[in-house]
Amino acid sequence: MVSYVNLQKGLSRIGWTLLLLLALLMGSAAQVPAQNMRQNASAILSGNSLAADEVTVTGTLVSADTGEPIAGGHIIILNPGISPTGYAEDPSNPAAVFADGESDLNGHFQAAPPVFSERSYGVIVVARGYLGKVAENRRFAGPGDQDVVDLGEIRMQSAT
Repeated sequence: MVSYVNLQKGLSRIGWTLLLLLALLMGSAAQVPAQNMRQNASAILSGNSLAADEVTVTGTLVSADTGEPIAGGHIIILNPGISPTGYAEDPSNPAAVFADGESDLNGHFQAAPPVFSERSYGVIVVARGYLGKVAENRRFAGPGDQDVVDLGEIRMQSAT
């Protein structure tokens, strides 16, 4: 009887420990989306769809070999101060990504949330079957520029 009670207490502690660990993991994974929601909420509350210093990044992924659009590719815009190399060393770090977007059937993407025009970002573009592209210290707009910056066609080389 005593062994059964001790086993029950031990299982209860393990259950609470696992529950706490799960909550911590979910909280850290939700940290970046929560930060992005705060940025978007502040823009909405200010009466603008975008704050004056924010720009939306768009573009189109296409095959350099065929010119065909690439569906399912990703653009990852890293938080200022995080390089593509740093991200490659720890891609599971939820605090590394500032914005991202996925290309649709026509290769078009829109990164969300908008980025700040006066800041520099590391950028990674990847697509299955294609060589990735990276850029460091990329600014998307300067003061007084438009609300949307179209990167145009990003031509991706086949990995085969």
